[in-house]
Amino acid sequence: MARFDVEIREKSGCMGSLGKIGIALLVIIVVLAAIVQTCKEKDRSKPIPTASMPPTIAVEVAPGETAAPAQPQKIFLGEHVAAYKKSQTQEYNPQLGRHFTMGGNPYYRGFTMTSYSPGGFAYYNLSNYGFKKMKGLVGCLDEMYSEALATLSFYGDDVLLKQIKLKPDKLPTSFEIDITGISQLRINVASSGNGFAAEIGCADVIFE
Repeated sequence: MARFDVEIREKSGCMGSLGKIGIALLVIIVVLAAIVQTCKEKDRSKPIPTASMPPTIAVEVAPGETAAPAQPQKIFLGEHVAAYKKSQTQEYNPQLGRHFTMGGNPYYRGFTMTSYSPGGFAYYNLSNYGFKKMKGLVGCLDEMYSEALATLSFYGDDVLLKQIKLKPDKLPTSFEIDITGISQLRINVASSGNGFAAEIGCADVIFE
């Protein structure tokens, strides 16, 4: 009988130890489950980057100054920079839905100018832009019927920057002018056609 009691006590001790181990394992499992759940909730709270959410770049502005407005990638004459004073001059941009033609090609940006009395001219205020050059195409309009020769002149602050001679039977030609430091740009056209007027176009003029 004593031997039987010893065996029972030994088995009871083993069962007690196993019970304690089981409880400890259960506590560990519960703790691990809580940690995993917490990590999942943190992951859900993070914003998901998408293509429609580009990173924001902070622009530092000195005290007392204001940030300059964003400018279009290309600055076109007649579309983004318009004449504040003009005569015998029409400006073009795509929003107007009209065009002029030179060399058989239509152009939707720029201006046309004639030398009809009192003469074609246009004034542009460039003082707030800081441009360094302008470039584009220039030629006689296809609808010009006279054989008058045209002279297109560009002035910066009343100083002649460039003169271009144009003939009605020639294709448009490209030009580029240094306008560094120029505040006022003046463009005018004159003709040498014995009383006949010249009609010219200036297309896709870009300021840089």
